[in-house]
This record gives sequence, structure tokens and C-alpha cells, in this order.
Amino acid sequence: MCKFLRFQKSHALYALLLLFGSFQEVLAQVPVITSNPRDTTVCFHNNTQFSVTASNNPTGYIWQRQDYITLNWVDLTPSTVYSGLNTNTLTVNTSYEWHTYYRCIATNASGSSATSAAAYSDVTDVKEEVGFIGNTYSVCQGATDILFKAGRNDNHLYKWTYTGTGATINFVSSDSIIAINFASDATPGNLVILDTSACGVAGPFSRFITVTPLQPTPAGILGGAAVCYNSSVTAGGTTSSDPSTCNTLTTVLPSGASPVSGTVQNCVTVDATVQSYNGIPYVQRHYNIEPSTNAATATATLTLYYTQADFDAYNLARGSSPALPANSSDAAGIANLRIAQFHGTGTTPGSYVGGSGEIDPLDNNIVWNAGANRWEITFDVTGFSGFFVSTGSLAPLPLTLLDFNGQITPDGNLLQWTTASEQNTSYFEVQRNYDGGGFKLLTTISAAGNSQMDLHYQYTDPSIGNAQVTSYRLKMADLDGKFSYSKTIVLQPRTNTLSIRALPNPFHQLSSLTVYSPQAGKAWMTVTDISGKRLQHRSIVLKKGTNNLDADWIGPVQKGIYLLTIHTDLQQQTIRLIRE
Repeated sequence: MCKFLRFQKSHALYALLLLFGSFQEVLAQVPVITSNPRDTTVCFHNNTQFSVTASNNPTGYIWQRQDYITLNWVDLTPSTVYSGLNTNTLTVNTSYEWHTYYRCIATNASGSSATSAAAYSDVTDVKEEVGFIGNTYSVCQGATDILFKAGRNDNHLYKWTYTGTGATINFVSSDSIIAINFASDATPGNLVILDTSACGVAGPFSRFITVTPLQPTPAGILGGAAVCYNSSVTAGGTTSSDPSTCNTLTTVLPSGASPVSGTVQNCVTVDATVQSYNGIPYVQRHYNIEPSTNAATATATLTLYYTQADFDAYNLARGSSPALPANSSDAAGIANLRIAQFHGTGTTPGSYVGGSGEIDPLDNNIVWNAGANRWEITFDVTGFSGFFVSTGSLAPLPLTLLDFNGQITPDGNLLQWTTASEQNTSYFEVQRNYDGGGFKLLTTISAAGNSQMDLHYQYTDPSIGNAQVTSYRLKMADLDGKFSYSKTIVLQPRTNTLSIRALPNPFHQLSSLTVYSPQAGKAWMTVTDISGKRLQHRSIVLKKGTNNLDADWIGPVQKGIYLLTIHTDLQQQTIRLIRE
């Protein structure tokens, strides 16, 4: 019995050994992937390859591609796209096949198989020669948003450079379309475009840009159509010009409570003859300035440009209206100048649909620029549209202002004004300028509405007191949106504090430089740039009180920010000057 059992056990062991040997033989027949295909990166139009290795004597290979839509794996079939379909190396022509996953199935004669991992073909486009679309290759200094477009509009990446100075490049909808802003001191140069796609060598391609300096002559043609230019406003101010002549159009400087931003349309029209509105003549040259956003509420400092011929023509046709300046030293004519502002849209004073108001620029903001042979009128605005120069009130006034004055008190600057009559008046805005940055809203005071008697108003400005030179004016508005401005009053300090006042500021050319000194004596004046580099330095003798100094001493400086310092043995004061 024991022998029988031993016999059975030995046969069972033998059978098990035979079975294990057969299993090893079967395993030896199954292919095993020993090296998977790898991801590749290749330039478009070039061939790329994927290879696989397998052990256990594979007898065949099947290459597959993942379907773009279903993501299922499909067998590749012979075509001009693929070669080596039945080998361990697949060749793909990327002229026809782009970014795709591939894998390989290794088989043997018994039908056993093994599948490799997937590999990805990353196909990169080839750099190509590119050119420019459009023919704008001549611009004026100060031109903004000048568009340039690449000769292709696809998924290529482009690099733009400009070899001149004073040009800022901004992408528009893609890097194939750019807008260039040329500063007022920009220089000519080559605009260069290069396709920066990953493969190959091509370009760069360039085009020379002619940048013409701004011409001092005011833009506009006598009796011709309006000359307009759309410009992007920059923080330091933008001077626009007629793109065909480069003659100066306007200067718009963001300032005030709601600084203008974005794109501004600047237009000038020069009528064939002097026109009138409500019996009041106005200068043939007039402006329409319209921001793309917040046109009714945006604030800015504007500079408008006129010729002496503009004023001479007005004076010949003015009738009984006061005269405009006959020359640069005509103080009476300068004091007569007023600007009527009309809101909404229109072309003549009577055609605008919005409110209106009258602006009285400070006399020292009406400057004859002898070098440019033109008048430059600078003033602050709230809201935009039409601007017309006259010496009478083009805009109907909401009230009759008898008097507006101020005095320095221990409690602050006391402002007082009196109206003789009011009809549908709404409010008074008290506006203040004490740092050269333009008038800003100080407070709003309700008006009477309707009255036929003298009414008295007053307001005390406690924040300034009597520490420095301060200017004030009233904006007087009625219920229909019409408004006008009062004269400007200036309160001089009566303290022991040294103070400086430069006008205009920001400036193209300073017209006045005033220093108040509490005592007589020697002082020193220094001008430095923002980095502290000294540009000018001189000694002066100050008298006690107000001293009118030579503003030309500061000299010609480039656009930027400067510091003017005056110091005596006892005190020192510094103000910031902005050259536009």
C-alpha cells in the first residue's frame, strides 16, 4: 500500500513538472515590449519616427493611431503619410499628419500579442518670411494708435521691434496686429517683424518709418472741412496733429477730479468768414474735442492754438464787441478773451444739443509763442465738445454776478459773491487751484433758483488758510445744464513763509515765475531733474513781498518732471514743474 502511494505521488509530481514546463514554453512564445516609442517634436513638413522593441521573437507589428474625435485606436493603412507599418519603426510624414498619439502591437505566429505605451507627435510650425499689410509708413510725432499688421494671420508668434526712439508697441487682438504710439520727440527708425515660431530660420523683415516733427503752425484750412485726428491720451499729455501736414492740433492733459482717458477725437474747423451767434461774433478757428468715454464728466487741461490772423479777422468784424489782442503786448485784448464751451454734438454754437458755459482763462494762460508764431490758450475743462473764442458771452448766463472776491482770515480763505438776479439757477461750484495742477472742485453750494434781488453768498476754505498762493473761481450752473465761470481771484499769502508760483504748470513755455518772500535778502534758485541732477543754479536778491522773476531763466528743457528750489539763509521751498 505504501509503495502504491509512493508511486502515485511520483507520477503526480512528474505531471506537475510537465505542466510547468509547458507553461514556461507558452510564456516564452508571448511577445514582451522591452522599449516603448517616445514622444517626438518635429518641424512641420519633416518626417518623424517611432520605434518599439519586443522580446520572445515577435513575427509582426501593427501600428495604430488614436482617432481625433472618438479617441478610439485604429489600425494604420498604407498611404503616403506612413511607412514601416509592419516593422518595429513607423515613419510619419508631418506634411499630412499633425499632433497625434501612436502605439504599436507586437504579435507572433501563435497569435499572442503585446501593446506598447502611446507616444505623441508634437509638430511645430516652421518660421516663414512675413511682410507688412498696409501702407502707413510715414507718421507725425505724437501720432497714436498707428496700426501695423503681419502678412499672416494664423497661430504663428511674432516679435516686433522699433529701432528708433520714442515709440511704444502695443498688441491689439493678437501678436500679428500692433498699435504704435509715437511720442512728441519720437525719431525715425525701422519697424522689424520676426516670426518666432519654433522651427527653422526666416526673416526678420523690416520697413523704415518716417517720423516727421510736429509743425508749430496750427492745423486747419481756411474755409475747408474739419481736420480731425483720434489720439490716445497719455498721463503726461498728448499733442495731436493733422496727419497730412503734421501741423499742431490740440494738447490734452488729463487733470482734475475725473482725468480724461482713452481715445480722444480732436477736430479743428476754420470758417471762411467770421460767424456770429445771438449777435456775438466768434473767431473763425474753433475746436471740437470728444473723448470716447465719459465725454460729459471727464476733466482735463486743454491747450488750443490760434494765429494772429485769426484774431485780426475777428477784430475787423467784431462790431461793438471788445477786441481780441492785436499783438503779444496787448494786455487789454488778452483780458477780453473768453471761451464758450458747448456740450453734446454740433458744428456751430447754435447747433449743440447739450449745456453750455463760458470759460475765462487766466491772462497768463493766454500766451503768444514767438518761436512758434502762434497764440496758445490753456484752461481747465469739465466735459468736452465745442470750444469757440469770442469777447462776448456766446453762452446764455444763468445769473448776473455782481461781485466775487476773497480775503485771508485767521479761519481760512473767505470767499464772498453777490448776484443781482437769478433765473432757474441750480448751484455754485467753488473751485480751487493751489498747486499748479488745475482747478479742482472744493465744494458745491445751492443757488436760489429764481430771484430779482441782490443775494449774498460766502464760503470759507479752512484747509489752505493763508499758507500759500491760492486761486479760486466759481462755476455757476442752471437747471438746464448751462453754466458759466466767474473771474479768477488770487489770494497771496501774508505769512512768514517763502512760497513759489509758476504758470502755467504743466507748461510748454513758462510765462510767469513769482516768489513771495517774508523778508528781503539774498537767495539761490536751483533746477534739477527728477533724479536730482542739477540743470540750473543762480543767486538772486529778493525784496520783501512778491517778486516777479524771469521765467525764461529755467531754460529749454525736455518733456518731463523737474524740481525748482529756492532757498534763503532761513527757509527753503521746492515745487514740481511738468514740461509737456
